[in-house]
Amino acid sequence: GFYKDNEEYKEMTTQQISDIVKALAQILRFSLRGEQTVSAGEEVAALQNYLLIQRIRFEDYIKFEIEFDENLSHYSILKFILQPLVENAISHGLSNRLQDGHVLVQVEEHEKDLIFIVSDNGIGMTEQELEQLEKSLCDDEEEYGYSKGGSGIGLKNIYRRLCYYYGDEASLNIESSYGVGTTVTLLIPKRE
Repeated sequence: GFYKDNEEYKEMTTQQISDIVKALAQILRFSLRGEQTVSAGEEVAALQNYLLIQRIRFEDYIKFEIEFDENLSHYSILKFILQPLVENAISHGLSNRLQDGHVLVQVEEHEKDLIFIVSDNGIGMTEQELEQLEKSLCDDEEEYGYSKGGSGIGLKNIYRRLCYYYGDEASLNIESSYGVGTTVTLLIPKRE
């Protein structure tokens, strides 16, 4: 009957709230840790907590995937470089997409480097928007990447932190096609 169905719905919602609270607590603990580097495994675990919340928020509208080889878990990386990339993909790339959104996070290795790839099938950027965003990453005077929601701020913050911590050993590359999607690739040196 109606009462039973309603109880089942309430129980599911309570579980979701519980899951969100746990995930937020884990994220908070992670963010409050003093060190600026963490293991790749810890970074991915923090991202998984963030994605748990996003999966509940977006239900079936956006699919989130992580491809991560556990053998890369021990490498030391700059903290909070993945979550802002995914947040950027959601807030800019997929903000107007009500269904069939997809965000893929890949962590790979190539010789002496770790490669982090975040791709989405969102709205993408025009050549002009992409050019403006890339210019703003290196320009201290330009505070916003592109006008649609100021989504370049997260990328700019990551780029500055990468440059400060790794120097020329790190790189950030953005590929985007309007109506197709965006892929952001970070390359950093392997460090134990």
